Amino acid sequence: MSLSQKMAGISGTEPIQLITPKKKSSIPVLPERQAPQQYYNALPGPPEPPLEDSSVLDSNQTVPLSVVYEEPEASYYGIKPTTEELKGAFILRPFVGLLAPSKTIYSHPSGQDSLTGKAGFSIGAIAARRFGNWSGGLRFGYLVSEYSGSVFGLEANGEMEFLSLGAEIGYGLPLNDKLSLESSFGLGYGSRTNDLDISFLSNYSNSSESSVTFDLGFGLDYKYSETLSAYLGYRLFWVSDNGPYDRITLHLFELGLGANF
Repeated sequence: MSLSQKMAGISGTEPIQLITPKKKSSIPVLPERQAPQQYYNALPGPPEPPLEDSSVLDSNQTVPLSVVYEEPEASYYGIKPTTEELKGAFILRPFVGLLAPSKTIYSHPSGQDSLTGKAGFSIGAIAARRFGNWSGGLRFGYLVSEYSGSVFGLEANGEMEFLSLGAEIGYGLPLNDKLSLESSFGLGYGSRTNDLDISFLSNYSNSSESSVTFDLGFGLDYKYSETLSAYLGYRLFWVSDNGPYDRITLHLFELGLGANF
C-alpha cells in the first residue's frame, strides 16, 4: 500500500494520486506517411543526354512536312526499235528511175561542143543487209539517155549508155513503225558508152571505156505489209569521163519495190 493511501486512512480523506512522468520510449518515431507518388518523385532522375550537333539528324527524328522529300514519279523511256527490227535483216529492192536532162561536153581537135541531154531512164536493183539502222550492200544499175546539139556547126545526135555495179552503205532513221528516212553513199565501177552521129558528114563516133562512179541518195521507205515496202528517192550520180566525152553529173528520181526478210 502506498504512502498516500496510509495517510488517507489516518486522516479519513481520499488518497492523493501522484503523477509520474512517462518514460521515454526507445522506439523511433516514424515520419508522417506520404503517398507512393511523392516517394517516386523524390527519387533522382536519369542523367541528361549530351547535346548533339544540330547538323546531324537522328534517323527517328520527325521531319517537318514542309521539307519532306518526295520521290519523283517514275518515268519510262521507251527504246525505239531499229530498222532491222521493224523491217527485217535483208532487203532486195528492184527500182526504176527517171533521169533528168543533163549536158554532155564533147571535145575534138577544134575545141569543145555542148550537147543538150534529154530525159532518160534507169533500172536496177539493190541487195543489202541491215545492221540495226545501218546497212551495207550492192547496187546494180543501167541507164540510158539521148542528147543532141551542134558539132562543127552541123546538127548532131547521140546516146549514152551506162552499166554499173557498186557497193554502198546506208543509214535508215525510223520515223514510225512503217515509215523511215533513208540515206546512202556508194562507190562503183562501170562501163560507159557514148556515140555521136554528125549529119551531112557521114561521121559516126563511138567511145566505150570503164568509168568510176560516186553516188549519194536520199529517200523514204514505207512498209505496207509484213514483207513488202515501197521506196521513193533522189540520187545524185557522178560518172567519170569517157574518151572525148567529159565527166557528167546525173540526177535520178527512183521508185522501188522492196522485199524484206
